[in-house]
Amino acid sequence: MKLKMKSYIKPFEKVLAVMELRSLTGIEDIEISDAPEYIIDSDVPEEVLIDNLAYWETVGENPEKKTRQVLLENTYRGEESCRQLSLFSENGMNIRQTRLLRYGLHDIHEYRGKFFPQLVRACINISGIREGSIVLDPFCGSGTTLCEAKIRGMQSVGVDLNPLSVMISRVKTGILDVDKNDISDAYTLIRKEIENVKSDVSKRWNEADRKYLQGWFDEEALGDIDTVLCAIEKIDNECMRDLFKIHLSNILREVSWQKESDLRVRKAVGTYQKGDAIKKFFEEAERQAVKVAAYLEAVKNLDKPESTVLEGNTVNIVKDAEAYMGRCDVIITSPPYATALPYLDTDRLSILVLGLMHRKNFPERNADMVGNREISEKKRKELWQVYENRKSELTQEIQDLIEKIAAENHKPGTGFRRKNLPALLAKYFLDMLDAMKAANRMLKPGALAFYVVGNNSTMVAGKKVIIDTNIFLWNLADKIGWHKEEYIDMDMLKVKLGYRNNPGTTEAILIFKKEVH
Repeated sequence: MKLKMKSYIKPFEKVLAVMELRSLTGIEDIEISDAPEYIIDSDVPEEVLIDNLAYWETVGENPEKKTRQVLLENTYRGEESCRQLSLFSENGMNIRQTRLLRYGLHDIHEYRGKFFPQLVRACINISGIREGSIVLDPFCGSGTTLCEAKIRGMQSVGVDLNPLSVMISRVKTGILDVDKNDISDAYTLIRKEIENVKSDVSKRWNEADRKYLQGWFDEEALGDIDTVLCAIEKIDNECMRDLFKIHLSNILREVSWQKESDLRVRKAVGTYQKGDAIKKFFEEAERQAVKVAAYLEAVKNLDKPESTVLEGNTVNIVKDAEAYMGRCDVIITSPPYATALPYLDTDRLSILVLGLMHRKNFPERNADMVGNREISEKKRKELWQVYENRKSELTQEIQDLIEKIAAENHKPGTGFRRKNLPALLAKYFLDMLDAMKAANRMLKPGALAFYVVGNNSTMVAGKKVIIDTNIFLWNLADKIGWHKEEYIDMDMLKVKLGYRNNPGTTEAILIFKKEVH
């Protein structure tokens, strides 16, 4: 059998490509080649590889037999391109020869820290799980893992603390069950209803939220946003309503005073032209409709089992997920990185505008340690005491890093944000330990867990200090009882951690296995 690997993928993706091919064919001695063409002797039907492979372009002697993944990526052009590029086209068409990580449902929101859909598909292949299996993402973000699992015929369960993430994940998995024409019908309804809306922002947001938003939006902009929301709320279907709310969320930064080039909520007051938010909303909805309709057309005949998205902290959510306890076949997730900017902060305007701030699991705004100095100092001491009580649960290398930073940042005269950093780092690693333990309880014995995470850095006493989150979590797995299977450097070629004397990777894929007792 002849296969052609995508020629433009990165070195780590070539590693994954070979790993997924080995897993699907059962041929262990397939090695990475400099040439994209591979010849294998396998009894696995071509259609199985065509339907499932993530990093391969063609399967079989006919170079026009494109993989389903190529078809899915091609949905970014719209339905006409998909019709021209069928899986078994006789004449085919020129396909994109560069990496495409955003297409179809994977592009419906400018969510920070998105997962690669091809990476998720490859991990599913490598895990060897079958249709009907349960895929868990304990930090589900925008729902990439859940969406990919669903179109592969697998159940999925995701957890996230961010209510906007939960909304996006529910929409992405829910939209897979609707007809593409339902989207155009909802769009037409909004177009019709918006003409009759009389905006009243005092009814939309309470006094505290309205005051906050008035610091970030022109009054005319808030009126236009309220008008759009009123029209959206005329849609009966909740999933469809939330889809258009996500489109609105996508343009909020453009019509606010938030700096577009800065992920943090920082102000740059400008002018606003009445009607601009409404205009941008419809442009965004139209842009997305083309891609989403094409994607839905490409997956319409696939079996798509149930997806469940739970809102809350992964550590505490296990009590709401008893049905999945010990039943999940694989974990595929990308947790937040240590000291990374909280997604709750970057999404704050959307969370407030869409009325998600007061959901039961959303933390109080006052609890933000970088806000009020008095609250910050009290919270810092509480967190540091928790660390002192529990630090033996962490690896020695994590303790050494935290205490090295604390030795400098706890000195008199240090600014309160830097003073908070050791406590926040301690909280992060303790939270990750607890979250991994909770996820472990949901995983079957012998099942794999894929964690995609990277390092970052901070300045201590004027010097840059690397926080090797990926290495720390890799070694923290020993505390969970997980066997360390593979460490795949996403910047280099695959390496075994034992050969890494001077780790400097930005991101890595950590593959663990739950021990069988």
